[in-house]
Amino acid sequence: ELEEAISNDNIFESRPLYCNQPLTNLFMKNQIRGSLKAVIRLAVQCWIQHGHWLLGYLNEDRRVCETSEEQHCASEVKSCLASMGSIICHLAWLNCAEEGVEFGSENCCYDIRDAVLLELESLDFTKYNSSGKKVSAAAKKKFLRSFKLRILLSLTTDFSRPLQSKLAGLFELSAAEVSLLL
Repeated sequence: ELEEAISNDNIFESRPLYCNQPLTNLFMKNQIRGSLKAVIRLAVQCWIQHGHWLLGYLNEDRRVCETSEEQHCASEVKSCLASMGSIICHLAWLNCAEEGVEFGSENCCYDIRDAVLLELESLDFTKYNSSGKKVSAAAKKKFLRSFKLRILLSLTTDFSRPLQSKLAGLFELSAAEVSLLL
């Protein structure tokens, strides 16, 4: 029923379609905005902890999995992060529906951006530096841009495009980077 509500062109008429769902009720009772921020925090923490399986390390261009165990880990991380992105999209939609605004509203996007940036402030670059050398400011900046882009790319649902495009602007990603979303 949630998918039916999301596909409804009039977001304001779809409340009866999603309000009686147990998981939706849980999020609504615990304030949707707070739930959205909590899921974003968990997703970014997951990226920080396990993202090296997909992003590689600072001194690598791209992660190359050499064994079947490494390939399995990378596959599991990719699946988990895609699921987290889907949950974020659904909660963002639910948040907008409850606030009576269009999906991808400015306030919702600011909440998402702020939650992501807050978690990225705690990023320990030593986890991503297998060379042991000091990480330059330019390398950190490039890595954070890649991180933000990967987070945006994980927001993949049939309806996520407005959210992705507004967040890309808030993350100050370039037109070339944003073209990856299209």
